[in-house]
Amino acid sequence: DSGFGIVAGRRRYFAAIAASEATGTSGRVPTILLGDDEDATAVEASLLENVARQNMDQVAEFEAFNRLHKQGKSIDEIAATFSVKPINVRQRLAIATLHPRIRKAYQSDAIGPDTMQALAMASKRQQLDWLALFKNNRAPRGWQLKKWLFGGEINPKVALFDVEASKCSVVNDLFGETEYFADAALFWELQNAAVEEQRKALLDSGWTGVTVIDQQGYFQYWDYVKTKKADGGKVFIEVKSDG
Repeated sequence: DSGFGIVAGRRRYFAAIAASEATGTSGRVPTILLGDDEDATAVEASLLENVARQNMDQVAEFEAFNRLHKQGKSIDEIAATFSVKPINVRQRLAIATLHPRIRKAYQSDAIGPDTMQALAMASKRQQLDWLALFKNNRAPRGWQLKKWLFGGEINPKVALFDVEASKCSVVNDLFGETEYFADAALFWELQNAAVEEQRKALLDSGWTGVTVIDQQGYFQYWDYVKTKKADGGKVFIEVKSDG
């Protein structure tokens, strides 16, 4: 209305009043007046005040960055304001996808940052399923959580098939700056089909035998010597658990 609100410097304001009363001076301090059209600047000033006072955890940073983002600030502008890289802002904004109970669990130290970051890549359904396990102290964490969510950390680069043309969805790990297949079962269905095509192609090209060794097996190279195709050589394809 006819008054003013303090968005940053509240403690300095009361300190100035106390000093004025104690010394009999005017108590005047430098002041910046913001207009009604400067909401984002006001939020920014308040957040920077808190950052200067104490180190923020990842969730607190998310809340700060998210407020500015909602005020219309771009990722690059937020990064410049807090002197961080744009990827750091994207990482914190990714926490917006987390269920509030997961954020609360992190802030209370019930889960670590690696677990929270992995859950930021999970679907809403997966987060609810994880929370049900967490309630009963049976929730997977860390690398086990990634295996639970995605069947492991299978990078799209290892695919022998056209990822874009397939129905495989890929999740972006902003915290590790890499990607995973969201559905490991579908990946293996397509990958194994591609391996079978390669096996047939090798046989058609004249190799006397082509053996595929799955994830549970291991090629015992010490039992073999390299032999050319023309001399009756065979091919062994070893499929690793990471794709």
